[in-house]
Amino acid sequence: MTFYNIAVWMHIVFAFVLIVPLIFIPKLFYLYQTEKGLKILHKIHFITGLGGWVLFLSGMYMLYLQGWVMVSFYWMQLSIGLYIAMQLFDNFWSDKQEELLAHGETASTNKLKIWSVIKVVGYMFIALLMVFKIC
Repeated sequence: MTFYNIAVWMHIVFAFVLIVPLIFIPKLFYLYQTEKGLKILHKIHFITGLGGWVLFLSGMYMLYLQGWVMVSFYWMQLSIGLYIAMQLFDNFWSDKQEELLAHGETASTNKLKIWSVIKVVGYMFIALLMVFKIC
C-alpha cells in the first residue's frame, strides 16, 4: 500500500469520525444540564476536533503527493473554502457559545443546535463534492 492510499483511507475514516458524532449532537444538548453530561459533550467535541484536524492534514498530504494539481478544480476550491470557513466559524463563534452554555446561558442552546445542523449539512455537502466531484 502506498503512502497515498494510506492517506486516502485515513481521510475517509476521519471524515466519519468528524461527521457521525455531529449528527447526534442536537439530540444530546440536554446533557449540558449535568456535570457528567457536560464532560460527555466535551469529549465528543474533542473527538470531532481531532477528526477535523486529521481530515485536514490527510487532505493536504494527498494534495502534496499529487503535486497540488487538484487545487485547480472548482469542486476542490469550493470544498476547501467551505471547510476552512466552517472550521473558523466553529472555532471562534461556536466555542464562545459553548462557554456561555456551560455557565448557564440557555439562549445559546438553540443557537448551537441550529449551528450543529448547519455544520452537518455543510460537511455532508463537502463529502458529496469529494465523492462525486461536482462543479
